[in-house]
Amino acid sequence: MNRSVLIIFYVFCLLKTGVAQRTAPELLKQAIICADAGELQSALELCNQSIAINPKYDLAFFQRATTREMMGDITGAIIDYSNVIQINSNNIQAYLNRGLLYHKIKRKWAAFKDFYAARSINMAYTISFLAGQAIKSLH
Repeated sequence: MNRSVLIIFYVFCLLKTGVAQRTAPELLKQAIICADAGELQSALELCNQSIAINPKYDLAFFQRATTREMMGDITGAIIDYSNVIQINSNNIQAYLNRGLLYHKIKRKWAAFKDFYAARSINMAYTISFLAGQAIKSLH
């Protein structure tokens, strides 16, 4: 009888660890769902877990940046957008989002440099994005 219980216990432990080990993309998907539902602290923690699994996962840093931005943590968001850019220097949206945050905190030169870098990646998209932001600011 003891042997059966021990075998069941081992099987349970193996199943539990196999289910509990999620990948960085799976954690990121869950973080996006939480952020969309307004569960920002949960989203932040899931992003942290995703980054812990893969410290070069630029999409997890990007999601953490947008989550931090929604939480009002501008400095943290800027740091995370900088991490995205360091990992993937062609991420135009990271440059644009960071540029907007720099503009918001009155760091005009830093904002200009980010918008210029974005323009170097895709001029039409950058102009369209900034025009959209200008229109939003009219309301």
